[in-house]
Amino acid sequence: MISWEASKKEDLNKISVIGFSYFEGANWKNILLMVCSPGWVNEFGVDFTKVMVYEIDKAKLSKILLAYLNLCKPLDEKEIISLDNIPVMINKTKSTAPIYLIKSITNTEIEFQNKGGQNFKFKYNENLLGDDTHTIIDLNQEFKIDFNEGSLNIFFKESKELVKIRRDFLLELIKNVWFDKIPVNY
Repeated sequence: MISWEASKKEDLNKISVIGFSYFEGANWKNILLMVCSPGWVNEFGVDFTKVMVYEIDKAKLSKILLAYLNLCKPLDEKEIISLDNIPVMINKTKSTAPIYLIKSITNTEIEFQNKGGQNFKFKYNENLLGDDTHTIIDLNQEFKIDFNEGSLNIFFKESKELVKIRRDFLLELIKNVWFDKIPVNY
Protein backbone atom coordinates (compact mmCIF):
# COMPACT_ATOMS: atom_id res chain seq x y z
CA MET A 1 0.00 0.00 0.00
CA ILE A 2 1.35 3.41 -0.93
CA SER A 3 -0.33 5.47 1.77
CA TRP A 4 -3.19 5.22 4.21
CA GLU A 5 -5.23 8.08 5.66
CA ALA A 6 -7.62 6.18 7.93
CA SER A 7 -6.76 5.57 11.56
CA LYS A 8 -10.13 4.13 12.63
CA LYS A 9 -13.11 2.45 10.97
CA GLU A 10 -15.14 5.68 10.83
CA ASP A 11 -12.43 7.25 8.66
CA LEU A 12 -12.72 4.59 5.93
CA ASN A 13 -15.72 6.16 4.15
CA LYS A 14 -13.78 9.42 3.83
CA ILE A 15 -11.21 7.68 1.62
CA SER A 16 -11.82 8.06 -2.11
CA VAL A 17 -8.65 6.46 -3.51
CA ILE A 18 -6.10 3.97 -2.19
CA GLY A 19 -2.88 3.20 -4.03
CA PHE A 20 -0.97 -0.06 -4.12
CA SER A 21 2.32 -0.73 -5.88
CA TYR A 22 3.47 -4.09 -7.19
CA PHE A 23 6.29 -5.51 -9.27
CA GLU A 24 5.61 -7.04 -12.65
CA GLY A 25 8.66 -8.95 -13.76
CA ALA A 26 12.12 -8.17 -12.40
CA ASN A 27 12.13 -4.37 -12.20
CA TRP A 28 8.82 -3.12 -13.60
CA LYS A 29 6.70 -1.47 -10.93
CA ASN A 30 3.03 -0.61 -11.47
CA ILE A 31 0.32 1.04 -9.40
CA LEU A 32 -3.20 -0.10 -8.64
CA LEU A 33 -5.58 2.70 -7.75
CA MET A 34 -8.62 1.52 -5.83
CA VAL A 35 -11.32 4.18 -6.33
CA CYS A 36 -13.91 4.04 -3.56
CA SER A 37 -17.38 5.53 -3.94
CA PRO A 38 -19.20 6.80 -0.83
CA GLY A 39 -20.54 3.90 1.22
CA TRP A 40 -17.87 1.45 0.08
CA VAL A 41 -17.47 0.31 3.68
CA ASN A 42 -20.58 -0.57 5.65
CA GLU A 43 -21.57 -2.68 8.65
CA PHE A 44 -21.12 -5.84 6.57
CA GLY A 45 -17.60 -4.99 5.37
CA VAL A 46 -16.58 -3.84 1.88
CA ASP A 47 -19.26 -3.29 -0.77
CA PHE A 48 -17.23 -4.26 -3.84
CA THR A 49 -19.88 -2.82 -6.18
CA LYS A 50 -18.65 0.61 -5.01
CA VAL A 51 -14.95 -0.10 -5.61
CA MET A 52 -13.21 0.19 -8.99
CA VAL A 53 -9.58 -0.78 -9.57
CA TYR A 54 -7.36 0.84 -12.20
CA GLU A 55 -3.84 -0.18 -13.17
CA ILE A 56 -1.34 2.64 -13.74
CA ASP A 57 1.96 1.81 -15.44
CA LYS A 58 4.80 4.13 -16.48
CA ALA A 59 3.22 4.96 -19.84
CA LYS A 60 -0.18 5.78 -18.32
CA LEU A 61 1.36 7.86 -15.53
CA SER A 62 3.41 9.74 -18.15
CA LYS A 63 0.21 10.54 -20.06
CA ILE A 64 -1.50 11.68 -16.84
CA LEU A 65 1.45 13.94 -15.94
CA LEU A 66 1.63 15.37 -19.45
CA ALA A 67 -2.11 16.09 -19.38
CA TYR A 68 -1.71 17.77 -15.97
CA LEU A 69 1.18 19.92 -17.24
CA ASN A 70 -0.72 20.88 -20.39
CA LEU A 71 -3.81 21.83 -18.40
CA CYS A 72 -1.89 24.18 -16.12
CA LYS A 73 0.72 25.58 -18.53
CA PRO A 74 0.67 29.26 -19.46
CA LEU A 75 -1.53 29.92 -22.50
CA ASP A 76 1.39 31.18 -24.61
CA GLU A 77 3.28 27.86 -24.23
CA LYS A 78 3.11 25.18 -26.91
CA GLU A 79 1.73 21.74 -26.06
CA ILE A 80 4.10 19.73 -23.88
CA ILE A 81 4.66 16.41 -25.62
CA SER A 82 7.39 14.88 -23.46
CA LEU A 83 8.64 14.92 -19.89
CA ASP A 84 12.02 15.68 -21.47
CA ASN A 85 10.92 19.15 -22.67
CA ILE A 86 9.23 21.02 -19.83
CA PRO A 87 8.97 24.80 -20.38
CA VAL A 88 10.92 26.81 -17.80
CA MET A 89 12.44 30.26 -17.40
CA ILE A 90 16.24 30.47 -17.18
CA ASN A 91 17.54 33.98 -16.45
CA LYS A 92 14.25 35.47 -17.74
CA THR A 93 14.56 33.51 -20.99
CA LYS A 94 12.16 30.75 -22.05
CA SER A 95 13.78 27.35 -22.37
CA THR A 96 12.98 23.68 -21.77
CA ALA A 97 14.40 21.15 -19.35
CA PRO A 98 13.94 17.41 -18.76
CA ILE A 99 12.42 16.22 -15.51
CA TYR A 100 14.73 13.84 -13.68
CA LEU A 101 14.09 14.44 -9.97
CA ILE A 102 10.83 16.01 -8.81
CA LYS A 103 11.50 17.94 -5.62
CA SER A 104 8.03 19.32 -4.90
CA ILE A 105 4.56 19.89 -6.28
CA THR A 106 2.78 22.92 -4.85
CA ASN A 107 -0.43 24.72 -5.72
CA THR A 108 1.53 27.14 -7.99
CA GLU A 109 4.46 25.16 -9.46
CA ILE A 110 6.44 21.96 -9.83
CA GLU A 111 10.07 22.14 -8.77
CA PHE A 112 12.39 19.62 -10.38
CA GLN A 113 16.00 18.92 -11.29
CA ASN A 114 17.61 17.68 -14.46
CA LYS A 115 20.06 14.78 -14.34
CA GLY A 116 22.93 17.22 -13.77
CA GLY A 117 21.29 18.56 -10.58
CA GLN A 118 20.24 21.96 -11.98
CA ASN A 119 16.99 23.21 -10.38
CA PHE A 120 13.98 24.35 -12.41
CA LYS A 121 10.43 25.49 -11.71
CA PHE A 122 7.47 24.88 -13.96
CA LYS A 123 5.03 27.65 -13.05
CA TYR A 124 1.29 27.14 -13.49
CA ASN A 125 -0.87 29.55 -15.47
CA GLU A 126 -1.59 32.33 -12.95
CA ASN A 127 -5.04 32.90 -14.47
CA LEU A 128 -6.08 29.42 -13.32
CA LEU A 129 -5.05 29.93 -9.70
CA GLY A 130 -7.19 31.41 -6.96
CA ASP A 131 -10.60 30.76 -8.43
CA ASP A 132 -12.66 27.67 -9.08
CA THR A 133 -11.76 27.27 -12.76
CA HIS A 134 -11.50 23.69 -14.01
CA THR A 135 -9.57 22.76 -17.15
CA ILE A 136 -10.14 19.25 -18.43
CA ILE A 137 -8.56 16.83 -20.91
CA ASP A 138 -10.33 13.63 -21.97
CA LEU A 139 -7.31 11.33 -21.64
CA ASN A 140 -8.65 7.92 -22.69
CA GLN A 141 -11.66 5.59 -22.23
CA GLU A 142 -10.97 5.36 -18.46
CA PHE A 143 -10.06 8.89 -17.33
CA LYS A 144 -10.51 12.60 -17.71
CA ILE A 145 -7.78 14.71 -16.14
CA ASP A 146 -8.85 17.90 -14.38
CA PHE A 147 -6.71 20.79 -13.14
CA ASN A 148 -8.26 22.95 -10.42
CA GLU A 149 -6.57 25.33 -7.99
CA GLY A 150 -3.18 23.70 -8.48
CA SER A 151 -4.42 20.15 -7.98
CA LEU A 152 -4.56 17.12 -10.22
CA ASN A 153 -8.00 15.55 -10.23
CA ILE A 154 -8.95 12.38 -12.07
CA PHE A 155 -12.48 11.73 -13.28
CA PHE A 156 -12.99 7.97 -13.46
CA LYS A 157 -15.53 7.43 -16.24
CA GLU A 158 -16.74 4.00 -15.12
CA SER A 159 -17.59 5.04 -11.57
CA LYS A 160 -18.36 8.67 -12.52
CA GLU A 161 -16.19 9.80 -9.58
CA LEU A 162 -13.99 12.89 -9.55
CA VAL A 163 -11.09 12.22 -7.19
CA LYS A 164 -8.72 14.93 -6.03
CA ILE A 165 -5.20 13.54 -5.93
CA ARG A 166 -3.31 15.16 -3.07
CA ARG A 167 0.07 16.51 -4.11
CA ASP A 168 1.94 14.34 -1.59
CA PHE A 169 0.04 11.28 -2.89
CA LEU A 170 0.98 12.21 -6.47
CA LEU A 171 4.65 12.37 -5.40
CA GLU A 172 4.28 8.91 -3.86
CA LEU A 173 2.79 7.58 -7.12
CA ILE A 174 5.70 9.05 -9.09
CA LYS A 175 8.23 7.65 -6.64
CA ASN A 176 6.68 4.19 -6.81
CA VAL A 177 6.48 4.02 -10.61
CA TRP A 178 9.76 5.74 -11.56
CA PHE A 179 12.06 4.52 -8.83
CA ASP A 180 14.65 3.70 -11.51
CA LYS A 181 14.30 6.82 -13.71
CA ILE A 182 12.82 9.78 -11.87
CA PRO A 183 13.70 9.35 -8.19
CA VAL A 184 11.65 11.64 -6.00
CA ASN A 185 13.38 13.58 -3.24
CA TYR A 186 11.34 15.10 -0.42
